[in-house]
Amino acid sequence: MKTCRASSFIYSCLGFIGAATVLLTLTGCVTRGYKLADKSTPAVVPLELSSAPIVSANPGPSTSAETAPTAPPLAAATLHTVIIYQGPGSWKREAYWDEYIVSLTNRGEAPLVISTATLASAHSEPVTPGEDPWKLDRAGKTWWQSNAADQTKTMLLLGTGTVAGAGVAVAGALSGGFFSGMTTAGAAAVGVGTAAVVALPVVAVGSVAMNIRSKHRIEEEFTRRRLVLPLSLAPGQTVTGSLFFRITPAPLRLTLNGRAENEAREVSIDLNRISGLHLALPVSPVVSKL
Repeated sequence: MKTCRASSFIYSCLGFIGAATVLLTLTGCVTRGYKLADKSTPAVVPLELSSAPIVSANPGPSTSAETAPTAPPLAAATLHTVIIYQGPGSWKREAYWDEYIVSLTNRGEAPLVISTATLASAHSEPVTPGEDPWKLDRAGKTWWQSNAADQTKTMLLLGTGTVAGAGVAVAGALSGGFFSGMTTAGAAAVGVGTAAVVALPVVAVGSVAMNIRSKHRIEEEFTRRRLVLPLSLAPGQTVTGSLFFRITPAPLRLTLNGRAENEAREVSIDLNRISGLHLALPVSPVVSKL
C-alpha cells in the first residue's frame, strides 16, 4: 500500500513538472522586460527639428530688434526623431522611456563642451537623461503608474496611440539600429515520466541563458546609441546620438548647456510640433438637439 501511495505521489509530481515545462515552453523563455521589439516594427519617419538661431544681442542703430540679423550660431542641434513606448522604430519591446535622437554641431572656432541636457514638459518637472537602461526603465514605469494609472482622468496615453495626439508622425531610429528579435522556444508537448524530469532543467537553464543574452543585447544597444555627457566637440565636428528620458508627456523644449572659450553656451529646440506626445485626444463635446 505504501509503495502504491509513493508511486502515485511521484507520478503526481512528474505530472506537475511536465505541466510546468509545457507552460514555460508555451509562454517563452525571455522575461518581458528583456524582450526586444518585433521585426515588424514600422520604419523610420524623420522629424528633423532644428535649434533656434542666435539673434544678435547688439543690433545696429538703424536696426530694430524685430529685424535684427541673425548671427551664425556657435552651436547647433537637430532632433531627428523621438522613439516612444512600442512606437515606430522601437527596439525594446517594453521601454518606459522616450528616446530623443539628436545631432550636435560645433560651428565655432573653439572646442565646445556640452555638459547637460534638460527636457521641459507641461506635465512634470524638467527631466535629465538616464545613463542606465534598467534604472531608467524602473523610474519611467514607476512615474507612469503613479501619474497615469487612470488615463481617463489624467488624459495620458502610452504607446503608438500618442502619435496622432502629437499631430506628427514620430518614429524610427537612425539607420543602423537593429530590430532583430530574440528566438524563443516553440510549443511542445512534454509527456509525464522521466522525460519531464529531464526537460525542466533544460528549459530552466535555457531560459536563464536567453535572459542573460537578451539583457546584455539591450545594454549594448542602449550604450551604442546613448549620447554620453559631458561631450566635447572640436570646431566643425558633428556628433549624433540618443538622449534617453523617462516617459515625458507634453514636451515643450529640449535644452543643451555647455561652455566654449570660458563662456556659457545654450542650444535649445522648440518641441511645439510634438507637444501632444503621450496625451489623449480631446473628446468633442456632445451638443444636444433642441
